[in-house]
Amino acid sequence: MTRRERVAGQEPPIDLMNTVWGSGKGIDDALATADGALEWIREIVPRLEQRPRSLDHWLPCASPLSVKETAFDLRRLRDALRRLAADATADERPAGVVSDLPGRQAAVNLLNNTAARAAASSALVWPGAGVPRIALQGDLPGGIAVSSLVALQAVRLFGGEERKRLRACLAPSCANYYLSGHGRRRWCSQACGNRARVARFNNKQSSNVIG
Repeated sequence: MTRRERVAGQEPPIDLMNTVWGSGKGIDDALATADGALEWIREIVPRLEQRPRSLDHWLPCASPLSVKETAFDLRRLRDALRRLAADATADERPAGVVSDLPGRQAAVNLLNNTAARAAASSALVWPGAGVPRIALQGDLPGGIAVSSLVALQAVRLFGGEERKRLRACLAPSCANYYLSGHGRRRWCSQACGNRARVARFNNKQSSNVIG
């Protein structure tokens, strides 16, 4: 199962949390390389709220160094978000936290500091042949904008009512989080649900054989 299959349609902070996932070789990281990070950034930018024009200008011509620095910031932010998500969901999965941060307050501080870099006022952007949208105006370099805007959305996620919908996927070996549309959903995707049902069936068959 690929990362794309498991995180489709999730909000940017959750998509960022799900850039690490379990495989037969251990933990894979979509942000481990500059190329992988740039692919993820290009995928996520259209879903960022109030993105500044500097980000649209930076993305097509981002230098390898700026992408590498942005990937580093995103990995640190991801550590914070996964630590907070684990606390919010009482996540006890072996593949759950995947974070080097020592505790919740360290994660909160990192999240708030990252979000604070996006401090700017709102502005209307209305291209000649495009659709009007709200953007941030201010001196916010494109690479920094990526992690800062994801952090802003994460502040609203963990500080608002949507936090109550946050879930840890219960499929075997999955490390993902997701927003549940209803209380009965236990998996981040249909593919994970199928894997969980197969695992449950196999366990039942093994129990019957032993019995």
